Amino acid sequence: MTTVQIICPSCKKTGYIEISDELIKSTSRGLLAVNVTSNYVCQHSFIAYIDKNFAVRDYFIADFQIEIPDFPEEKKIKNISLPDKTILNLDLIKLNMTLTLLSNILRAIFYKNKIVLISHQPFLNTHIKNFFNYITKNAFDFELFIISEEDYKKEKKSFKDCLVVEGNKVIKDPYKIIEEKKAKVERQIVNQFLNEFDLGYSYINLINEINKAYTYSRAIVDFANTQSQKEEEKESERSIIASILDEVVSQDKYINTVITEYLYNEFKIKIDKVYLSFLFDIVINYFNVNLKNKISVNP
Repeated sequence: MTTVQIICPSCKKTGYIEISDELIKSTSRGLLAVNVTSNYVCQHSFIAYIDKNFAVRDYFIADFQIEIPDFPEEKKIKNISLPDKTILNLDLIKLNMTLTLLSNILRAIFYKNKIVLISHQPFLNTHIKNFFNYITKNAFDFELFIISEEDYKKEKKSFKDCLVVEGNKVIKDPYKIIEEKKAKVERQIVNQFLNEFDLGYSYINLINEINKAYTYSRAIVDFANTQSQKEEEKESERSIIASILDEVVSQDKYINTVITEYLYNEFKIKIDKVYLSFLFDIVINYFNVNLKNKISVNP
């Protein structure tokens, strides 16, 4: 048995857990996810990700689970062959990329923010680029630059509008998009990917989650544009109403209700308020659509 020091990601209290050498050795791919229950270290529960050297690589706060809606069966990817390992080695991805790094890059993609990843492992670069190309195929477009620390220092001025990450560290975040408390959906999606032992299932599930986010946010955009076209002749009235509603903060509630009802009617899904907010972030930042300018209360 090996004693490993852990730190609660919420309150920062320190504690210790014992991990058997056999358990670490039997973890042939990815990181070992250890569920730390509440009242073991502190009152919080969380997951600690531990590598083969018994080093804690990352944490995931587990006391808040988002109800992620289902995806219509006809839209789900069910059978897909894993890419050849020379092109994309998922074992390497799970072993070398942490929950925080993956969720930060995913969030930047959803926000249509260009990304710079400072890499210290050149052999991984192609696999990382292919990984994001494959999981976002037919959904989100993105720009990801994977460069060495030396090259980044030389070309820093060229990346002034990019999110710059190095491992779990955020080097530069010009649009202030990285905040753990606001990235709950991304972190939960990545946590599911890392925790699933079966490579094929984890890969397919991740692709479906990303396609789901794209499909639902794209549907919201199309619905909002339809509403806007229907009411073009009422533009002046809408402007007056919107200004009044902005003051009393009720337009947000109206939009939430309208979109929730639309998604239920269209896809037969119930949307958690956190996931709805996640979709709205994609609508605003990726598709550049302001719902307040598209959907109004009928006078």
